[in-house]
Amino acid sequence: MKDWSVHEIPDPQDPNPERYAFLAGCTYLMVRAFNARVKLGLDRKMPSILTNDQVEELRNRPDHLRTYEKVPGWAEKVPPLEQLLIVPTSEGEVLTGRNGGRADSDLLAKGILMWTPHVHFT
Repeated sequence: MKDWSVHEIPDPQDPNPERYAFLAGCTYLMVRAFNARVKLGLDRKMPSILTNDQVEELRNRPDHLRTYEKVPGWAEKVPPLEQLLIVPTSEGEVLTGRNGGRADSDLLAKGILMWTPHVHFT
């Protein structure tokens, strides 16, 4: 099995600050999504089909034995945009400000105002 850990995603070194900030923000969303699965006991190295006993064993695995994802170093270093980038929803709704409680905190830290996209799956 190939290792494709999020922290190993190469730095795109995008010259467009908005796109670079957005790409960095995407790695935070990926880490959030994968780590939510890890907390449930799901792991990349496990088989795709599990017995009930295997599911229970994975769910009860001690936290220190679980492999959590990390954000790439380059993504942590991407500075927030100087001017807030506002991304509307697919329906065209625009968040009204940074402090409304509905903005994604990781994207907001990169200077991007948008709702948290749907990143949780199973």
